[in-house]
Amino acid sequence: MTRSAIAAALCIALALPPPAFAGIGRQCKFLCQEEIAACVAQTPTLKGARHACTIGVRRRCKRFGIETCLPTTTTSTSTSTSSSSSTSTSSTTSTTVPASRLSLLLGRWAFTYTIIDTFTDRYSLVSIQHDPRGFDYVDGFNFDLGNEVIAARVDDVVPGRTSGFEFALVDPESFIFCEVFLFNLAGASSASGYVGFLDGTCSTPTSDFYAFAGSRF
Repeated sequence: MTRSAIAAALCIALALPPPAFAGIGRQCKFLCQEEIAACVAQTPTLKGARHACTIGVRRRCKRFGIETCLPTTTTSTSTSTSSSSSTSTSSTTSTTVPASRLSLLLGRWAFTYTIIDTFTDRYSLVSIQHDPRGFDYVDGFNFDLGNEVIAARVDDVVPGRTSGFEFALVDPESFIFCEVFLFNLAGASSASGYVGFLDGTCSTPTSDFYAFAGSRF
């Protein structure tokens, strides 16, 4: 499958109806790990901090929505200075943009999931490319099998998609089946989400989705 075909498959896969796992409770469980860790870090001496933070953060997520645990963009602006002899104004804006978010994916990742047995798929994500359809993506390859894969921000490919996950990776591993990973990052070196299996054209689901955990190697 060519790179352009994989990009097309990514569009098709993300346009499919949301998978059945998308209940708010299960989403909060996997999306709020970073928020829970931040809560625990603020109360390191409190006995039972992790349990209390887990309950509190997930309860807030269920009440107010998964957006409470999704990465946010930040913008800061500063303006300075004036004097009697001269006036100067400077403005600095810092924004987390999609391209910088994609750069967080670059490197080698191992995605581990369990169906009956436990499997680990390893990927090397190499560079950020632009697709003629109007979105940027990360080009890479399956570290063990050598076939090309791509990863992208879900909202860049399908604007307004409410999957609850920021990133997707498509791996057309063989002519028989294709893997699609939906995930969020938790810090610089870990990820969590779900993996689903599609047919060899990456267009038709052939299985349920299963939880997976990712880490750099």
